[in-house]
Amino acid sequence: VTVVAFFRQPEERIVSAFYDGRHSNGFPDLIWKELIKSTVGKSSTSKTKSRGCVIDSRWYHNPLMCFARFPGIAGCMSRMLTGETCADG
Repeated sequence: VTVVAFFRQPEERIVSAFYDGRHSNGFPDLIWKELIKSTVGKSSTSKTKSRGCVIDSRWYHNPLMCFARFPGIAGCMSRMLTGETCADG
């Protein structure tokens, strides 16, 4: 039996997921839409002002940080390797 595995640093996986349509696994539509809304990066009234997000009472201005700190995103790779989904976190 031969097994080949390729693992990336978790930070690289999160950045890649952010730039590839903010993909995540297992989130219900309502929560996934909240994730997308919080990571858009621009407000509807300004082309330069970041909307940011609040997660666990902390304000993040950077949309990538909003995505990385969204509940269920961190640790996603480990959960998927054990048969769970990102949203199980």
